[in-house]
Amino acid sequence: MNSPFASLLLQLQQRISDTVPEIAYIDQDLGQLNKTNTNTARPAVAWPCVLIDITDFGYSNLSAGVQIATGHVVLRIAFNPYASAKHGAPAELKQKALQFYDTEYAVYQALEGWQPQCFSALTRTHATTEKNEAGIRIRTMRFAITFEDYGATKETNTISVPLHISLSA
Repeated sequence: MNSPFASLLLQLQQRISDTVPEIAYIDQDLGQLNKTNTNTARPAVAWPCVLIDITDFGYSNLSAGVQIATGHVVLRIAFNPYASAKHGAPAELKQKALQFYDTEYAVYQALEGWQPQCFSALTRTHATTEKNEAGIRIRTMRFAITFEDYGATKETNTISVPLHISLSA
């Protein structure tokens, strides 16, 4: 793969899979959690899932054909809630209902400061909750990341010229 983003996605999938075994599904975020089919109440993912987007990149030039790229990795961590954490609920139900926080924290611990090959270390910048009509619990985390992109560098052909040229025959 030549694309830095493809490489980053594959490295993220492997890192999450290796360090957070409770995550059942890891993929690109292609809108799987958005309600697009009214005949299906739930998205076709396994729970809990992590959907990854690589976004908001800005570029600045370092030298001929080399750019520094700075942007974000956005993770949507989704859970199918099984229980309520309401006041007065039994402790075991509350523990199950709040388990998503531990899973989210495990993903954070796996990625914070981790440095994928050819990239800077990830740094969490935001964590939010998404509201949705399907009753799915979605937590979103954003991590800042930087890399140097050498993809547009041109090979230059140079000709060696001797310092002293003799024109005599």
